[in-house]
Amino acid sequence: MSGTGPDHGEADDAAAPVTAAPASPGSRVKRALANFGLVLASLLVALLLLEGVVRVFFGAPRVQGKQVVTMKPRQHHEPDNTGADCYPSNPRGYFVRSVPDDWPGYMLLETEHYHAIPMARLTHTPYCVDFSNNVDGYRGARRDVARQPNTFRVLAIGDSFTYGEGVKDPDTMPAQLEKALQARHPELAVEVINLAQPGINTEVEINILRKHLDFQPDVVVLGYVLNDAFRVRAVDEKRHAADDLVMFRPGKIEKPSGVKRWLRRWSRLYALIAARLDQRRIHKQTAAWYTEAFDRSKNADGMDKTQRMLDTFVREARGAGPGAGVLVAVYPMLFKLGESYPFKRAHAELEAMLDKTGAPWLDLRAAYAGKSAGALVVHAVDHHPNELAQRLAAEAIAAELERLDLVHARPAPPPAPAPVPGTAPSPDAGPAR
Repeated sequence: MSGTGPDHGEADDAAAPVTAAPASPGSRVKRALANFGLVLASLLVALLLLEGVVRVFFGAPRVQGKQVVTMKPRQHHEPDNTGADCYPSNPRGYFVRSVPDDWPGYMLLETEHYHAIPMARLTHTPYCVDFSNNVDGYRGARRDVARQPNTFRVLAIGDSFTYGEGVKDPDTMPAQLEKALQARHPELAVEVINLAQPGINTEVEINILRKHLDFQPDVVVLGYVLNDAFRVRAVDEKRHAADDLVMFRPGKIEKPSGVKRWLRRWSRLYALIAARLDQRRIHKQTAAWYTEAFDRSKNADGMDKTQRMLDTFVREARGAGPGAGVLVAVYPMLFKLGESYPFKRAHAELEAMLDKTGAPWLDLRAAYAGKSAGALVVHAVDHHPNELAQRLAAEAIAAELERLDLVHARPAPPPAPAPVPGTAPSPDAGPAR
């Protein structure tokens, strides 16, 4: 007897899957092209959005370096000279806005090669900080050679870090060191004389010390920066491909051509990425230039000369006045401070040289601990120590001078013996006291 349920053949037909006809090769290509077009359009939209963000929040990559207004062509080196270091922006509000008409009779120098340029270009760097050199050629107020009672006199010698390039006269390390020592020792008449000059090395610093021996200092402080080291020609020639991690110089940036030039002109996003890559390349070359100066396998003769110059400076500083002391303050490069600082080995080699001189030294990295490099520099285009970094250095040096027991007035000379009655005083004897 046959069953009364549904027909099994019909059920099997209904349950069978329905399969689409295989896509033709042409339709697969169209679908792939559509997907590719969608991805491409999405990327284009994302790039346009990034371009807009860069234009709003980043602006154009910096291409303008610092400029210098000066009465005389050798600016920071000239006696009886005034001028200003001028920058393209004023991020800390520290600088004063200036216009060309503020400087009649002055000249404007670019800082790539320190050539004179039209004063009208000051509008590119309108934010300025003044500097002044006295008639004797050093920064700050002129000091009398004659010592007053209870005088404690320090000669500060070094390069642009010690000079205080990019900060006001009262904010230099020597000026702030004088203020710090005077506050700690009101019984003394503290004088810190800033004999530093930008761009010099230890050999020139020895000559400056010799020139000013008549100051008869109680202490000589040498501010030392890694680029003060001497280099053999093979190492020094690499400097043309590097900056000095101090001054931004637009000439170091790669000069693009063709499509790259067009992209840099019209795309802020591309220009920003290209500038960052340029910066990374330059920093890598510069770091190698610094470290090779303290690598005996590449710069043995240069290191030997550095040692000789340090030995000479320390010896002559100790002979600069009766019982004169000396301290070498080692400035770090204001670049990647902290655990990733790339010049630790260079500091160690330099400090081993200083140990050989017998002079006490102070590594100012400790004074800057916990601070980012960006918080310590004058400007993004000028990595000299700013007023905060100068103050921290001055406070650390003041504390070290005290720890070394170097802060005290020179003992008064003994009085001349009273003449014996009935005898004439010796012609070499000083006046009776």
